[in-house]
Amino acid sequence: MNEILEGILKMMAALEAMKPTFFYATQDSVPRGQVLYCDKTEYAPRFFVCHPDDFERLRSEMVTVRLVHIREYVPTLDDLRLPLSKI
Repeated sequence: MNEILEGILKMMAALEAMKPTFFYATQDSVPRGQVLYCDKTEYAPRFFVCHPDDFERLRSEMVTVRLVHIREYVPTLDDLRLPLSKI
């Protein structure tokens, strides 16, 4: 029985890892009901910002993506490369 449960948990973890990642932040100054979208820059990925009271509602509606707080973003080498126009 434990082997079956472990297999199910591994499968659920694998499915979770396959979801696309959306980064988010919460801020009290964002009006309730609004979501602000921040495009990717050379310093940060694209992410959205919402009021903290709205986050749980958004999380319940966005079940097909993995939501990760922006503070957990770790840039890769590709993110750190400057475009040729900046050199």
